[in-house]
Amino acid sequence: MRRAIMNGLATALLGALLGYVVTGFGGPMLQEFPFFGSREAPEAHRYIIGMLQNEPETLAVLSPRADLVSRSLQFQQSKLAQGQWQPLSLTYLGGRTVGGLGIHMYAIEIRGAQGQEQFVPFALTLANGKIIRRE
Repeated sequence: MRRAIMNGLATALLGALLGYVVTGFGGPMLQEFPFFGSREAPEAHRYIIGMLQNEPETLAVLSPRADLVSRSLQFQQSKLAQGQWQPLSLTYLGGRTVGGLGIHMYAIEIRGAQGQEQFVPFALTLANGKIIRRE
């Protein structure tokens, strides 16, 4: 009787350990397949980091070609926003890319000039590697 209980406990412990290891290695591998998970587009990541670090050059490269007035307005908005808020964290919520079109969502925690902290949802729409819309 005692031997049967020990065998049962050993089997359960070994099964739990094996399940933990398989999940640890198999989970990230399954996310590579579009059916099981989504991957962050590198262009979306570079754009959001460029926005948070106030790098208008990065934003201009990843945005579709625009006229000179639109680009200068983008640079001016970037300069005006500098120092008004400080990013605290960035979380990729998920997204989907089908063909050349993709939508990626983020949550950004920011601290305003008066010290208040808040989360801001952010969505980027990409078309062929260029950001065509941000919300």
